[in-house]
Amino acid sequence: MGGYDGGSVTTAKFWNGSAWEYMNAGPKGDPGQSIIPFHRKGTLSVTVGDAVFRFPTAALIVGVSAVVGTPSAGAPILFDVLLDGVAIPEGPFSILAGDTDLAEVVTAAAAAAGDHGTVDIVGVGSSVSGSDMSVMVRYTI
Repeated sequence: MGGYDGGSVTTAKFWNGSAWEYMNAGPKGDPGQSIIPFHRKGTLSVTVGDAVFRFPTAALIVGVSAVVGTPSAGAPILFDVLLDGVAIPEGPFSILAGDTDLAEVVTAAAAAAGDHGTVDIVGVGSSVSGSDMSVMVRYTI
């Protein structure tokens, strides 16, 4: 999965189900809200987070959403968002078999300055794994 290291980002690339699009990764809605995009291109498999986002300051994760290019079949795609190796309480998150997206799930997970955020894929489809996943983690400082 692609990630972001805390530097200046103004756009994020994500898969909308049929094409790659760009979205604002800076302030969203209220001032101080940002999006961390995590990407996994290609066929999905169970994977421990291999991309890391370091929170440069204390923050509150307020929402998680996701999209895949190819939906899974036979079982849902399951993923966790972790802070320093501990899954946030609302997970695991699920993109149902046959669906291409997960609407934003509201969360309230506190991250301390220096915490590392990762995404683990903990389940994939049984007959079709699914592919090209983007997970967007929205947070506020």
